[in-house]
Amino acid sequence: MYMKRILFFVLYSFLFSFGAMQCSAKTDIEKTFGMIKPSGMDKINEIKSIIKSYGLKIVKSKKIIMTEDKFDKLYNMHKEKQFFNELKQSMVGKEVEIMIISGENAVERYRDVIIDIRSMYSISKTENVIHGSDTLKDADYEICLFFKCKN
Repeated sequence: MYMKRILFFVLYSFLFSFGAMQCSAKTDIEKTFGMIKPSGMDKINEIKSIIKSYGLKIVKSKKIIMTEDKFDKLYNMHKEKQFFNELKQSMVGKEVEIMIISGENAVERYRDVIIDIRSMYSISKTENVIHGSDTLKDADYEICLFFKCKN
């Protein structure tokens, strides 16, 4: 019995020292914000299927009418850009689908999804079908802008 304990201890020490036995695996499960814009509303099912095909999960989604206030807060960083007014006109007062998306490295992976979806369905620079957060900080802000957050 004593030898079994020593053997177990030696084996355990060996495996642990090489990282083979870890108590918990580190994962980068993140949440990000996604939105299907008015120009993509007729393709909701296809777009959601593409999002899921990247291994991402749509945790929550709902349709809303985009208000001027929410639009201005969401796109504030673009207010001085040439396309801002055209984008605003294409979205305010129209139905959009907002989503909380989760998964490993969700922000980065969803950015890849956006590139693919835009290449398939975009009509123009402003009618580009889909929106997503650029960073985790932006994702937190945008999620809380449209969904209730516990502060």
